[in-house]
Amino acid sequence: MKHLLRLAATVITAVVLAGLLAGCSVSINTGSSTPDTTTLRPPVASGSILPTDPPYTTLPDIIANANYEAYIPVLQGTLSDFAEYASEYLTYSLFDINGDGIKELFIKRGTCEADYEWEVYTITNGERDLIGSFGGSHSTLYNCKEGGISSLEGHQGVETITQITYEYGQIVENVIFEKQLEEGEDYYYPEEGPLEWAYINDYSLLNKG
Repeated sequence: MKHLLRLAATVITAVVLAGLLAGCSVSINTGSSTPDTTTLRPPVASGSILPTDPPYTTLPDIIANANYEAYIPVLQGTLSDFAEYASEYLTYSLFDINGDGIKELFIKRGTCEADYEWEVYTITNGERDLIGSFGGSHSTLYNCKEGGISSLEGHQGVETITQITYEYGQIVENVIFEKQLEEGEDYYYPEEGPLEWAYINDYSLLNKG
């Protein structure tokens, strides 16, 4: 009788343990403390419509391109700051706005069209500097034959193109085109074409400098 009781207790213990393990994930330490850094992928907010699998660059490639490594924390910080609102409109571009051989970072930040703005960063003596900002609502960045870049804004039938330059240490805005569109009239798009852009969780542009 005692033998049967001990056997029953063993069976019950085994069943309970199996049930507990079924509801748990078991982590096995292989003895390696080196994290997987083959890719840098900032977390994407739950429910975000940012792409989760674009052509990410590898960590060695980014380190090799030291000029723009300083921009990585800005991309990560923007995704972190606006994770709740992350959308396909949070993008960035690189463009040498003042012809000194260093491409500035233009990154869109904000929660929605009502408060989007473009922040502009440059690199001076290896250090990242915020040099200014300008409105980003309903806007796309274009090359500008007059110099600098142009920001095309279209909203409620009004099109505005603003030339953006960097002069005397600050961002300068100059409206070069503005028009109230007639019903059915198309927007005018600068012939120079838009700047190349990427989502803020895609580092691929950093290797094209």
